Amino acid sequence: MLQPGITYGANVTLTVFPVNVNFGIEIWLGDSVKVTTSDRVSFVSSGFGQTIPLTIRMPLISGMYRVHVDIYLGNTMVGRYEDTPVGVGVESSGGSFRITIDHTKIESSLTNRPIAIRLGTVSGITEADTREVLYALGESKYKFKITLSDGVTQCYTEIVKWDSANGEAVLYIKVPSISSVEDTVLYLFYDNLMPDNTSYIGVIGSNPAMDVWDNNYTAVYHLSEQGNGASGEFKDSTRNHNNGTGKGSGGAPTRVNGLGGFAQQFNGSNQLIAIPDSNGFSRKTTGYLTMSIWINPTTLDIGTGEYVHIWAKGNWGSVEWNSQFYGTRNSGGNYPGKLTHYAYNLGGGLGDGASLWSPGKAFMAGTWNLGTWVMIPSGMTSYLNAGPWEGWLGQYGAYDTQPIGWSYANNQQNGNSPVAIGAGSTDGSVSGFYKGNFAEIRFSNVARSTSWINVDYYDGIDLLVSLEKV
Repeated sequence: MLQPGITYGANVTLTVFPVNVNFGIEIWLGDSVKVTTSDRVSFVSSGFGQTIPLTIRMPLISGMYRVHVDIYLGNTMVGRYEDTPVGVGVESSGGSFRITIDHTKIESSLTNRPIAIRLGTVSGITEADTREVLYALGESKYKFKITLSDGVTQCYTEIVKWDSANGEAVLYIKVPSISSVEDTVLYLFYDNLMPDNTSYIGVIGSNPAMDVWDNNYTAVYHLSEQGNGASGEFKDSTRNHNNGTGKGSGGAPTRVNGLGGFAQQFNGSNQLIAIPDSNGFSRKTTGYLTMSIWINPTTLDIGTGEYVHIWAKGNWGSVEWNSQFYGTRNSGGNYPGKLTHYAYNLGGGLGDGASLWSPGKAFMAGTWNLGTWVMIPSGMTSYLNAGPWEGWLGQYGAYDTQPIGWSYANNQQNGNSPVAIGAGSTDGSVSGFYKGNFAEIRFSNVARSTSWINVDYYDGIDLLVSLEKV
């Protein structure tokens, strides 16, 4: 810590040929306000590596200052020694981490890709301890930046969780380009004396946080809220503001820990999240719809029924799509833990569908798995975790890709019913409630690639990035 008003000595070591040089010293508050500029100090160099003593008097006002020592030949500046920010009158606590995205997890290069950074006792592939970031900043959660490999260009960052007392945080950042050929390197810089970086860092709903999610995302739910039935309490992170509300006679689901952050636990009898109708939830809007949800059932014994719905768009007689989760006591010969997704005709009759199931491979109680469905004009493909689901070549076709016209002519329409999370409808007209946990729900109006979906999976289980203190 430097004290206000005190004169300090500094040394500059020359690495140029012997010449007559001048030195100018500037003191800046932060990066934008010049505080003082010294008269130039002339010096005749006598050789390489010569050390030149300089003195500088710090400002009288406490703050975060940066010192520039400029080197001139005549009136032309030919070099600059720029010190790292120094605190005057306050203690500085900062540092940095290198973030490396594993290119072996990237099937093909991606652009404008959100990824998660989890800070805590165990972070990323290398299980690095990154709690020092939280301990250094405390509740000053905007005093950091995440940059590209140049250390300058910043990435937009959304703060989903910030628990400084326990040293835990969940961040989502937008990476302009991720290579499938070589590792992509980013940096996290933090300092408790840094000005709040609210141009690039924000909580859910802020402008920088919404900038993490491109226009192809129609809704993103981190499910990090503690619901109580208030309207719009479950926030959509995109600019579409498709916020959901805890519903049902049992009230909102319960927030629990999950996937390094938070999740919502549904009781299986009378809890759901209702999301108002939006064009972003309908395939008909653009002809494409990608849906993904992290699922962790607490039991496979769902009662005597064949299945329950994990989510749906539409009420009885106007269902656009839904997913059915089969339990242990179904009588139709369906494997327990099977998850089937259907798209319907609003006028009646099934359209197309795809299942996530094969003998010995299904959604298991107490285990997190990612289910993704990519719906296109000619059908759909289902994914379990990373990659297309290739285990079952049944009535829905190879790789679970089902063309339109499976049993009924598919007349795609854009309905006006809401979306139910945790149930088959928002009004109770379709029975069956899901029992278990959900985390990280996303909708897109494009057909996401296998590479994109693979990143969703490895990102969710925190095996996409490595963090290293530098």
